[in-house]
Amino acid sequence: MKGKSALAGFPAMSLPEWIRLIGYLGQYSETYQPTKPGKIANLHQLDTATTLMHQVSRLLDGWPENFHVLLMTIQRQADSQSSIRRTFGSLYRTLYKDVSGECFQFLRDAFEGYLHEHWSGVVNKRHKAFKLDTIARHPRVTLKQAAKKAGVTPSTVRHFVRVEVIAGNQIELPSGRKLHSIDEQSLKQIAVLAKGCVTLGEAAKQLALPKRRIRELISAGILKPLVSRAHGNAATWLIPKQQLQALFFDGTESSKMTQTISVRYILKYWHLRDGEFQTLVRALFGHQLEPVGKPTESVPLGNILLDEQQTWRWLAEKRFAGGASISVDEAAQRLGLKQQVVYDLVRLGLLATIEDALPGRRVTQASLDDFQATYVSLAEYAGALKKSPRWLLQTLPVRPISGPMIDGSRQYFYRRAELYP
Repeated sequence: MKGKSALAGFPAMSLPEWIRLIGYLGQYSETYQPTKPGKIANLHQLDTATTLMHQVSRLLDGWPENFHVLLMTIQRQADSQSSIRRTFGSLYRTLYKDVSGECFQFLRDAFEGYLHEHWSGVVNKRHKAFKLDTIARHPRVTLKQAAKKAGVTPSTVRHFVRVEVIAGNQIELPSGRKLHSIDEQSLKQIAVLAKGCVTLGEAAKQLALPKRRIRELISAGILKPLVSRAHGNAATWLIPKQQLQALFFDGTESSKMTQTISVRYILKYWHLRDGEFQTLVRALFGHQLEPVGKPTESVPLGNILLDEQQTWRWLAEKRFAGGASISVDEAAQRLGLKQQVVYDLVRLGLLATIEDALPGRRVTQASLDDFQATYVSLAEYAGALKKSPRWLLQTLPVRPISGPMIDGSRQYFYRRAELYP
């Protein structure tokens, strides 16, 4: 067409249109962006025109790679990352106002193509200057849009981003409000993650446990939710189903008839102390306690059956090792002595006792250890030497500190230090 000219790959433009393009676009470089790119003084001078021509030719060469480099430089230098208009400043105004003619559309197409790849915010209908196709194809959506498309709550998406199981971008607006955006490619992952999780109530139902016990398992790190009210005030809990499966146990058939008890019954009636429920669960993981039942049947934690006597002994041992006191009768069992013998030891002050919140005199691990380190019975000493207790009593040069002939107690006891010098 007469009066029109074209370069390979660019639309045909008239001479005035080329001059307009050179006059505006030629002012931009990676080191300088004009604040008001209006008319240029001394454009008729050769050095000014040459500079503009050189810069335009560099930007158009290998189109649009060099133009995208310019855009990336401007974006990195910008104070604002929340607004496209403010981020790209005068260049945005130049592309959509100063060179708004149809022949310059290739510039705007390259700009919007750059945003598609490198703008981490959202592009929506508020960007009225953009082509509708640009808005429709932009790969990032708001947090609410992502939640709606994935079929989950916005808080779920927010916490997936917070724990970095999906990638998200956060921009802080001048008002202080934070704007999140999600890549649409993450929507499937969000849906899969949410589908593979259960809420706190669902977890409690599947494990046959009260909700507060599920919270205890979470606090102890046995269950690790992807989304938790305890971390970030989420509106819901999301616990991976795979973690729940670890709390289903196969039974171990017992060779004898045993009295069994369920974990739910223990939780309801045994008055477990702080931390004892988590300790019980870890004992199941470590096979210190074995569920009683069919080996081919997986049972949820709350419904598994345990040997009642074995479990009570295990719990008593744990409490005692943790510093809890025991009764004098229980101390007699641990020492392998008759109850009346131990009551005599308490009466004589050889076995120290305390008073705590539980009824009666109580014995601690420390007092048991001290007694066993200090005293030994005649029967135990004779057994170690494979001698008769009566013969030893008559031949030993050491006098017992307690016994029938000394204080009327039922057994003779010696100081270890005197027998094992």
